Amino acid sequence: MSIIIKRAFLPVAVGGVLGSLVVGLSAKAVAVTIGFFVFLAMLAWPEVAFYSVIATTPVQLDFGGGVTIARVVVPIALLVIAVHALGRRNCLQSPLVWPAGLLGVWFFGVTAISVLFAANVSEAAKELLSVPIYGALFFLTLAFVRTFDQMHRLVWFLVVLGLIEAVITIAQVLTGFVLPGEWRHSAIGQIDLATEGFRAEGTAVHPITLAGFLQVIIPLALYMACTEKERITRVALLCGVPVLLVAWLSTYARSSFLGALAMAVTALMLFSKAGRVVGVFAIALTISAVIISSSSPGWITSQIDDIDLAQRLFAYADLNSTSTAVQFRYESWVGGWGLFLENWLFGVGYGQAVREYMPYLPGWATSASHPQVIHNAFIEIASETGLIGFLPFVGLWLWSFAVLWRLRDDSQLGAIAKTLIVILVGQLVFLMVTPMVREIWITLGMAICTGLIGDSMNHNRPSLGLQDSHLTAPEFQPKTTSA
Repeated sequence: MSIIIKRAFLPVAVGGVLGSLVVGLSAKAVAVTIGFFVFLAMLAWPEVAFYSVIATTPVQLDFGGGVTIARVVVPIALLVIAVHALGRRNCLQSPLVWPAGLLGVWFFGVTAISVLFAANVSEAAKELLSVPIYGALFFLTLAFVRTFDQMHRLVWFLVVLGLIEAVITIAQVLTGFVLPGEWRHSAIGQIDLATEGFRAEGTAVHPITLAGFLQVIIPLALYMACTEKERITRVALLCGVPVLLVAWLSTYARSSFLGALAMAVTALMLFSKAGRVVGVFAIALTISAVIISSSSPGWITSQIDDIDLAQRLFAYADLNSTSTAVQFRYESWVGGWGLFLENWLFGVGYGQAVREYMPYLPGWATSASHPQVIHNAFIEIASETGLIGFLPFVGLWLWSFAVLWRLRDDSQLGAIAKTLIVILVGQLVFLMVTPMVREIWITLGMAICTGLIGDSMNHNRPSLGLQDSHLTAPEFQPKTTSA
């Protein structure tokens, strides 16, 4: 427990103090002051730099001119980690594991190169600012999480970070305060115009983004509540779950609700034999609904609109009807798919789908307006990076599921493997109706690391094929037995 407090809770506490001070003081002044002390901690311990990058996941405060917390923290953290790596050879492990690490290099490399195929290269290059953040989350997770204890600390850190975010979100709902940023302008309008209809976004750029993050934290909190040894810790975590749920519900993110349903079905199938029957029935029902809705997009959404509970829930948040929300998604999916077919090999350049997909909208499109991005991360990536970028992205997902599935019955790693399967299924569904979110690069990294941890243990099972010639830390030395 003391190790957790020293290595995991301290960085989160610093982030909590920062968030609290920002509410009452100048965000820039507080960021510079607190950032200086965090930088000193980074110089002392490379793990602080890693956790600082992870902590930027739900924090997307914009200080103006495109300057965000992540765009300041990530370059500094990477520089500090590089200095540590040069001075201390074993302070981190190589992230270039086979095949996941190389699939990541392939995807991010193609993403960067894809801007060369954009109609306006200079404009497309500006969209790449988010790519180093995604890459840092993924590769640093691979580099710093190679033992069960390291995985345990990361999960603790994420859960505490999520609880802090949830508290900020609930305070936002109760008091109506709004942090600066892109989405906040419309949120402020909602507060000024009505006593109801406010969707909380916490420190994220959008309520849906916050929902996607909390969607990951809730299963991790439940996992910790079921596996921690000390009873008081389990009780504390169980008490924190309702706080996370209230914050998540306050986002009114229908896409995350779909992800949560998929997670619930998956959990039933993984943790209960009886639940497998329910799960199979739910999957069959979903497939039938998709087939029906594909031939008549408005049918299934009109059925949902007829459900009084659903209407009252989303009407409180001043959201448009379910049928309207799904309609423009259908139209953008078709437009994005048409854009991909026209540019199937190299794509139109990262971040350029929004500028290119409108001419490919179907003739039956009736929505008055369309989203600024294609609300399907997979179609968006396919249309922007082409097949050469889409294949490694899908490969990362497939390999992550394969690794976790193989470990689902492991005596020590089975619980976290099942939890990550549940999370990834939820994110898979979530991303089918939502653009790219940061936290998938943490969970994909955690899935790969779970496999690496499993291979490092002497469990007398066939290797998963995860190899890394740079593993030199003591915990990765093969065990020997006396003759």
